[in-house]
Amino acid sequence: FIFCTRLFNVNLPNTLLSLGRESFAYCTSLTHITIPASIREWGIRVFESSALETVIFEEGLEQIGDYCFAGVKLKEIVFPESLKKIGEFAFSYCELVKSITIPEGVTSIGANAFNSCTSLATINLPKSVTDIGTGVIENTAVTTINYGGTVEEYKALINSVDASELLKNEDILVNCTDGTYVYQVSFASGTCGKNVTWELSNNGDNTYKLTLKPTVYGAKTSDYGTPAGATPVPWVKYIT
Repeated sequence: FIFCTRLFNVNLPNTLLSLGRESFAYCTSLTHITIPASIREWGIRVFESSALETVIFEEGLEQIGDYCFAGVKLKEIVFPESLKKIGEFAFSYCELVKSITIPEGVTSIGANAFNSCTSLATINLPKSVTDIGTGVIENTAVTTINYGGTVEEYKALINSVDASELLKNEDILVNCTDGTYVYQVSFASGTCGKNVTWELSNNGDNTYKLTLKPTVYGAKTSDYGTPAGATPVPWVKYIT
């Protein structure tokens, strides 16, 4: 039914097991759909760039396919509690969505799932999520994440998933069950010998990255003995 621009209504039976590639893509008059719990397989781009304003996901549905709702006109997304997986680019370019609540039980959010949702400011992220792909909140307005676990659990999550560089964002306030967290990106640098420079960055998880760089061949660091000795290394004061 791709490019069926005069298609206004679609009723999917509760015996339907799969939706094929681009089944209803670019159906620019289709504004409402109910996805039955029976769906087990998704082709890519099923409803891409359609006019969908409302999608009802029936309880029992466990996954949403890649690109399936990319570029539609949704203002709100209500996921079923049964959901386990959100596919790559699934809701990318849904520019009217302002907040998203991902239910407990979801374990995987695909790469770029919410990429370029330019109005998206808040995400409610459950503790059950263990896999987040790259670009998941790229080109969004996200400033708040409400996380269902502790601060330490959130730190462990962002240091283990592919989207860590996006979630390690000092402009995002993370509300956890035991307090709030803001990723701290600190940076210091200096010299530590003849023609040697040093750079120290904070990884945000109580660890640091130290880089020494020679500026010429034969460069040599100073002899400091121990980090806190009589002549301490110059970066020690930045480590807390």
